[in-house]
Amino acid sequence: MQTTPLPKFQLFLTLLIQLAEPITGTVIYPFITRAVRNTGITYGDERKTGYYAGVIESVFFISESLSVYYWGRASDFYGRRPILLIGPLGLSLAMLSFGLSQSFWGMVISRAAMVYSMATSVCVSKTVMAEFTDETNRADAFTLGPLAWTIGATMGPTLGGILADPATRWPDVFGKVAFFKEYPWFLSCSAAGLIAFIAFVLSFWGLKEATPSARSLLGDSKLRITLISMAFLAFTDMTYEVLIPLIYSTSIPTGGLGLSPYQVGLTLGIFMFANGIWNWAVLTPILKKLGPRKTLIVSYSFFLVHFALLWILRDVAARAGMVTPLVWTVLIFQLFVSTVIIAAFIVKNAPPNALGSVNGLAQVASSGTRGIAPVFSSSLFSISLESRIAGGHLVEIVLMGITLVGIYYISRLPR
Repeated sequence: MQTTPLPKFQLFLTLLIQLAEPITGTVIYPFITRAVRNTGITYGDERKTGYYAGVIESVFFISESLSVYYWGRASDFYGRRPILLIGPLGLSLAMLSFGLSQSFWGMVISRAAMVYSMATSVCVSKTVMAEFTDETNRADAFTLGPLAWTIGATMGPTLGGILADPATRWPDVFGKVAFFKEYPWFLSCSAAGLIAFIAFVLSFWGLKEATPSARSLLGDSKLRITLISMAFLAFTDMTYEVLIPLIYSTSIPTGGLGLSPYQVGLTLGIFMFANGIWNWAVLTPILKKLGPRKTLIVSYSFFLVHFALLWILRDVAARAGMVTPLVWTVLIFQLFVSTVIIAAFIVKNAPPNALGSVNGLAQVASSGTRGIAPVFSSSLFSISLESRIAGGHLVEIVLMGITLVGIYYISRLPR
């Protein structure tokens, strides 16, 4: 069968919109712990930072889960284009608001506002990708989605780490500007917001419309098991993403590595860039050969290794009392994250004339668990540090147990 050429410009615009989500979602990771402490809500107790940082990160996905299904339904009736364009525009404005927030609750409100707009693009962009592809080229299109996410996940923490608190990092340039002393996170947030705004402008002028009819869902067992698997994947992945910057930035005596926001952002950014290239070069042929089901099972199982390496990393740093070459060696191994593909299952098991609603349900499953994951994992991390259960490693033990349950469900995905 001859492969249908991909509509490159439409695909580019859709991926550009998808790119804005991880950039705006992860740009705060390198400095969120300091930002929370600066609000004074922890009253100087570093161990409590995880609770409040987890709330801000959880709000991102809880808000998404409460709105994304309805945006998917709206796109079935009112068209993809107008609903999709709301996303990057709202993201750009919400990022400016977050950068100007000086109170904890101001950050929470800005984060929630960001997501209510972002939810429009999360599910609808995948629907659009499915509608301008067919069976001959859909795999090629959907393997670019994780690449866009990886690029965004690279750019987000890199921008957040490098541009955070510019008055301190570059006193000769920004130290003379009182604005950047008062709002140390604005430059990072505005840079991420600018990328989202560029995505809005280009898509406003170039994105085409395609609107199918709607129909009811939730009667297909294959779709249900797919959504459950997606929920486990999203939850486990989010707990891992939240723990990394939290552990990296927590002091060594408390149970972390004591890295600065700059070191956290640069480390994650450089690695994710290299990892993205690796996944693009290796994952696509593996996906085509093994299929998404086997690839997903193998990739998800690696989370057991990731959490075990977090345990080892913290112990090595604690025994050394500082970040030694051995700590960096373990850290590099720990950062190896396999990219996983599940979007193909959503498309395969969805009624073709209700892809917006199906992707909405998929994002409810994903965003709902992602909303719980940050506050769950960060609070569990704080409890581990305070209680010293299992030597402070209760968080790794619990998350490895959850991963095992996830492996069971993912292994039941339809063949």
